[in-house]
Amino acid sequence: MAGRRRKKGGVSLILYAPGRGPRYFSMGVGVFRTLLAGAPLVAVAALAAASLWALHMKRARADAEDDGRRLHSELRRENLALREQLAETESLGRELQERLTRAPAATPGAGALSLFEPARGQRDLTEDPPLSIEETRTDGGPRETRVRFNIVNGTPSGRRLSGFVFVVLRDGATYHVWPGGAEGGGMRLRFGEGEPFSTARFRPVDAAFPPLRGGGAASALAVIFSRTGDLLHTEALPFGTGGGAGP
Repeated sequence: MAGRRRKKGGVSLILYAPGRGPRYFSMGVGVFRTLLAGAPLVAVAALAAASLWALHMKRARADAEDDGRRLHSELRRENLALREQLAETESLGRELQERLTRAPAATPGAGALSLFEPARGQRDLTEDPPLSIEETRTDGGPRETRVRFNIVNGTPSGRRLSGFVFVVLRDGATYHVWPGGAEGGGMRLRFGEGEPFSTARFRPVDAAFPPLRGGGAASALAVIFSRTGDLLHTEALPFGTGGGAGP
C-alpha cells in the first residue's frame, strides 16, 4: 500500500511494503516536471531511433538485393562470353584440322601480296568475302601518312568475324607495311603478324606511316586474312591527291 502527500515546493512519496517499514521519498517540483516532460521525449527519441534503424535495414536489404542482381547479371554475361569463346575455339579447331588436309597454297604473284608468306591450305575467299571496307580516309601529311577505314562484318547471320589485317603503303618504289612498320623486300610476313580484330558489326582501323617521299605516287592496299590464314579481302585505297590504282 502506498500513500502520497504533497509538501510545499515538492512531491513526497511514502511506500509501504509487507514485512518492512514505510520508506519515504521526496523530489522537487522541477525534477518531477522534468520527469513528466522527459518521458514522452525519451519515447519519441526511441521511436525515431527505431524508425531510422528500420529504414537503414531496409536500405541495406535493398542494396544487398541490387548487388545480388548485378552479380547475377555479370555472371550471366561472363557465362555467355565463355560459351562464345568455347564455340569459337571449337570452330577454330575444326578449321585447323580441315586445313591440314589441304594441299599447300600456291605462291602469290608479283606485287604487294608477294610480301606475305602463303599458309598451308590457304584459300582465296576474295571473290565472295564475308566483309567489306567502308569510310576510307587517306592523308599524306608532312609529318606522317595515315590510312583509316572500317572493316564491316557482312556475314548473313551476323556471327562474329575474326582475323588479321595489314595495310601496305606504296610510296614510289618503296613498300611500308602496317602494323610494325616492316619494310618490303625482306623476309615475307606471316598472316598472324597482322593487327588482330574481332567484330560482330565493324572495326575501325587507323594505320600510321612515315611521311610520303616518293613524289606523290602513293597508294595503299588493305589485306585481310582469316584467323586460320585464308585470304578474305584485298582492296586498293588510293589517296585523294592522285594516288594511283594500288600496290
